[in-house]
Amino acid sequence: MTMRNTRPIAIPNSRRQPTAALAWHLTLGLPLAALLLSFGSIAAAGTSLPTLAAPHDELPPPTVQQDDGQKPLADRLPGPPLPEITNKAAEEIQAGNRPQPLALRDDIWLIETRTPSTIQPAPQVYRYERGGRCAASLSEFLAANEDGLPLCIWIHGYQVCPEFAERMGLAVYEQLRQLRPCGTHFRFLIWSWPSQKDGSYRVDAPRKARQSDVEGFKLAQVIQKLPPQVPVSLMGFSFGARAVGATLHFLGCGRIANMALPDCEPASRPVRAVLLAGALDHDAFSPKGLNNHAAQAVNRVCVLVNRRDPVLIAYRHLETFRGQLAMGHTGPVGVAEDQCPGQFSVRDVSATIGFSHNWTRYIYSPEIMQSIAPLVLYADWFKPVCQETSQPLAPAVVH
Repeated sequence: MTMRNTRPIAIPNSRRQPTAALAWHLTLGLPLAALLLSFGSIAAAGTSLPTLAAPHDELPPPTVQQDDGQKPLADRLPGPPLPEITNKAAEEIQAGNRPQPLALRDDIWLIETRTPSTIQPAPQVYRYERGGRCAASLSEFLAANEDGLPLCIWIHGYQVCPEFAERMGLAVYEQLRQLRPCGTHFRFLIWSWPSQKDGSYRVDAPRKARQSDVEGFKLAQVIQKLPPQVPVSLMGFSFGARAVGATLHFLGCGRIANMALPDCEPASRPVRAVLLAGALDHDAFSPKGLNNHAAQAVNRVCVLVNRRDPVLIAYRHLETFRGQLAMGHTGPVGVAEDQCPGQFSVRDVSATIGFSHNWTRYIYSPEIMQSIAPLVLYADWFKPVCQETSQPLAPAVVH
């Protein structure tokens, strides 16, 4: 029988000393290194802020300075040089049913209706000129439209403050300016309305839906006062699209509650509209819809449909007693296409926009903007610069 040696094995001093030294350094060195790193991170946090990158599936909002219009307009809205229009060419323009509009430059305006008042308030009007935003009046805006330049109106959606409404409108103008066909000019109006969230969504969203109908009446009043030769185009996003539908309804001599235009004449001017992510009933333009007179006032309507928009999918819960679907989700229904062929067109942008209700997805999509820019800017009213001649221009054909 063999006996197992259970005594500890002695380690020579030459090997024991380095091992003990290494253990001592690890015991004190690691906490010391962690302490130094923590001090370094605190110092770095005190001198700089982390950069927050936008999600990979969302486009960042436009970077426009919030300087109350004091920055020079040329820096905020740079534009290419426009072709010169001589006096001789202007004298050769003959009058017609729809004369060709001419202007030396684009013209940008802002109208705010955010002051709490009745249905007929005095809106705040601003014009971008002399390197900034200047206060103006509604009469000055109406007088500026005497040249017959096409007027494009942008209406924002829900939960937009006054400052961002201006930034958003200027971003939309910049995209239209970059993508406009050769030789076209236009006047651009930003319509800023009180859409900030006030209270819970269940109470506030239906209230803002009704407010968008009121905004449509206010805008229709302004359009009715324009010179008859001015072609108008409307671009609305979300509840802004509902305001566009209401505007067309009032221009077509329709009525909502106690609101109706006096001395209304349907189809008194060319009117076109584009509805982006339209948060309005899908049967609004049908004979029994809320905006059933819209077809009498509009020449062409383009509805962009996104069947993956989560906000539009939930639109049926806006008014639980009705349960209507959103036009931006299904497209218009109940429209008599045989009576007005080509008046309403639908484009499915679900693959382009995806699961989102973000206005930047529409405005910063070259594919979408290139398709709607010629429509809202009346590109068919202009001759390309390369085709301009000394011959008088014939009256434009309204589509």
